[in-house]
Amino acid sequence: DLARLHDTGSTATILHQGEDGRGALMLLRLPDDTPTPVHNHNTWGVAVVIEGTNRYWRWERLDDGSDPDRAELRLGEVFEHGPGEYVMWGDPPHDLHAQQGMDGAAYEFVFFGRNPNLQPRAYFDPETGRVTCAAAADSAGMLNPAG
Repeated sequence: DLARLHDTGSTATILHQGEDGRGALMLLRLPDDTPTPVHNHNTWGVAVVIEGTNRYWRWERLDDGSDPDRAELRLGEVFEHGPGEYVMWGDPPHDLHAQQGMDGAAYEFVFFGRNPNLQPRAYFDPETGRVTCAAAADSAGMLNPAG
């Protein structure tokens, strides 16, 4: 339930998932009304826009991550990409980002090294340094029955 996790109108559909949650392919919809909060995915991935334009904020974690409730973040880069363009990210801590559709919803195919819905996600407030964790989406309801 991505809308609940992000508190936006974002949606995600799992199109395929490999054994043990490895290699998840999703279709993501990002509305243009508000950006997602800064969050992680606990895995590496690549996203390619198939329709619309996506604004992407890449964040860098400056602390060592030893305090699970606090984080010091710095905005690394902001860019927009459209159909056929992609963004890649590495394993944590290199997976911190926020994103938003521009001038209408953006749709992406996203390939994750592991299904990000199988473990809790961290959400970051860059202004206060506060980190909160949210229970993972109900992956049982999102799995591809053929996959």
